Amino acid sequence: MYVTRGIPRGGVRAAVLMPLLVVLLAGCGGAADPPAAATSNTRPNVVFILIDTLRADRVHAVRHGRPVMPFLSGMARESAWYPNAISPSSWTKPALASIITGVYPYAHGIVYSARLEDPERPTSDRLAESWTTLAERFTSAGYTTWAFQTNANLAPALGFAQGYEAGHYHFHNGAPAEAVTSAAIAALPSLDPPFFLYAHYMDPHAPYRPDPAVAGALGPMPDLPAYDQALIDDDARFMAYYLDQVQTAIGLQPAHTIPDLSEAGKEAVRHRYDLECLAADRAVETLVRGIRAVEPNTVFVVLSDHGEEFWERGGMGHGVTLHQEQIRVPLIIDAPFAGPAEHAERVSVLTVLQDLWGRLGVASRESPGGAALSFTRGPWASLGVDQRAIVHEGAVWIEDSAGGRHWLFDLDADPGELDDRSGADPDRAERLRSLLEESQPRSPAGVVEGAALSESDLEALDAVGYLGGRD
Repeated sequence: MYVTRGIPRGGVRAAVLMPLLVVLLAGCGGAADPPAAATSNTRPNVVFILIDTLRADRVHAVRHGRPVMPFLSGMARESAWYPNAISPSSWTKPALASIITGVYPYAHGIVYSARLEDPERPTSDRLAESWTTLAERFTSAGYTTWAFQTNANLAPALGFAQGYEAGHYHFHNGAPAEAVTSAAIAALPSLDPPFFLYAHYMDPHAPYRPDPAVAGALGPMPDLPAYDQALIDDDARFMAYYLDQVQTAIGLQPAHTIPDLSEAGKEAVRHRYDLECLAADRAVETLVRGIRAVEPNTVFVVLSDHGEEFWERGGMGHGVTLHQEQIRVPLIIDAPFAGPAEHAERVSVLTVLQDLWGRLGVASRESPGGAALSFTRGPWASLGVDQRAIVHEGAVWIEDSAGGRHWLFDLDADPGELDDRSGADPDRAERLRSLLEESQPRSPAGVVEGAALSESDLEALDAVGYLGGRD
């Protein structure tokens, strides 16, 4: 369960923050920032905000004439904005392991959400203690570290709490966006500057259950047939449908076993996803404004771990392909030395972040290289997924080792990846294939530890689609 640290200490920060927290959580996040409290901190605080499953195209999206993420859209225009950042994986666990270690998945070896080969002793890949994490780097640089985590794949027992002192890695699976913001703001008075604060928002992850507070905020939902309405209103039925869509799209089963949604039903799913994006946007606005009010010397980093497919390849979800809708993520850096500027080039999240940590003096500015790599074996082994990709010079080369297939797409001319150019442009295909082979070995080299999973752990993973509908 999650907690926040005790009664705030006295002083200016606590005196300003607690009344501000009450006002912001009452819903005036759209108002101008209140006067900032004085601070003696000369090194910037760092607030690391991760919005799980956020597609890059939703930041500036509009639905029924209304912006889906108005605060982050404005923040992107005023900051360093990377609309084409490439995640190191198309699902959470290997992506976050890479983000906090600065190395690609083939190095750290984190592959699966759960390993169920022995049903009596289910385990999950655990990040080895030998890796130096982002929190450990900030701690070594003299920062106070604090985190609020909401994804079952990133529980403390799986190694993701390394670097946080006891009681500073708060885990509450699936907590709503407003709970993350509330806990983070309440913790601020007890954090000595400079601090590193990490807030992980699980919205807008499936099963896309938006906060009632945003109902109707993006216009009317489509009228639905009774079957569609019943399916998307029932989390268990919807997640079974979600899994059926995934397994059919990747060829694990020959046809759907659950009747498909109508086009109106699919649009309702996208609408619900957008409402969850809006809920996350409002919660992040409250957090950013609250911190700016009392700690103006703060760098903000906002990004996602991966995207989400909505039938672009005939299926939905994430973790099973390396196409752009699953690996292209938004990245915003709000820092005095970083913007405002739009960086439209396709670049690895790891490259940008390593440069940022170097500028802040907490890590080397060496990056993993000019090309952006990505990797997935799917959340569990029986999916039979094994893909790796390289994005370089305006193109992407994707290898599907399990299926014995490959693709080359010119992303500048064909951003939807509809025209495979591997046969028409063999020289370019071979150039990218060779660079991928040099950069990312086919088999992970990391030493992976196993952490035992309890029944409650398995239920938490199953509820958000990471166990394949376990019996």
